[in-house]
Amino acid sequence: GQGSNRPGKQASVGAKSIHYWKGVGPHRVSPLSFLDSSVINTSLSFRPLPAPYRFPVMSESSTDVAIALGSNLGDRLENIRTAIKALDRLRNVSVIDFSSIYESEAHTLESSGPQPLYLNALVLVTTFLSPQTLLEACLKIEYDNGRERVQNSTWKARSLDLDIIVFGNETLVSGTLKIPHPHLAQRRFVLQPLFELRPEFHIPAPFDATVQYLLANCTDTGSLTTCVSRSSLFSADEFARPFPFIEQKR
Repeated sequence: GQGSNRPGKQASVGAKSIHYWKGVGPHRVSPLSFLDSSVINTSLSFRPLPAPYRFPVMSESSTDVAIALGSNLGDRLENIRTAIKALDRLRNVSVIDFSSIYESEAHTLESSGPQPLYLNALVLVTTFLSPQTLLEACLKIEYDNGRERVQNSTWKARSLDLDIIVFGNETLVSGTLKIPHPHLAQRRFVLQPLFELRPEFHIPAPFDATVQYLLANCTDTGSLTTCVSRSSLFSADEFARPFPFIEQKR
């Protein structure tokens, strides 16, 4: 089962062969070989996911994933640029597309007071990682960029926020992850960037609808403006491979 951690153990799920890590306790430093850094800080701000959510790690086939990025503290644009490049540096993860940068009002509780405006973007990646393992990688990228996840910080301003919005056709509800993102249909700042990239992208249950349909029926009336085009977000030499929409140097 998922909790097993015997070396070399595999389990078949449909036609896929799922590979498990050797034993890793819930509070030990995790051997995340797909991350650039070899040591993960285990302070209160970031801990590896508990063992029940750690397995399986890999799949034999890749999956297309939509990840939303947001920042309203510090150098917001550079935070998002850094996160996109960090995602592309992960082993078994490749960035295949990214949206323009949008600015929006913060979604907050009335009692939490006003916050700085957010910059938002949407990244499409393809990965061999499991949803839970990709989540842990996203948390590490947040932490490396100054994000501190502490109690009662859900509605607080943050330097960086990475949310897995869609993971292929999977519907997943666990103690740490819900896919598709349960508030997707009420967030124009997520739907609009995704519409820019894939308007006919199908969002699985419980939505079972295209991005175009969800955006047309979105009740979010907050302001949303494009502030940086996707073609000028990076220079051509910032990635190991070319993206056709990035402006080339002459």
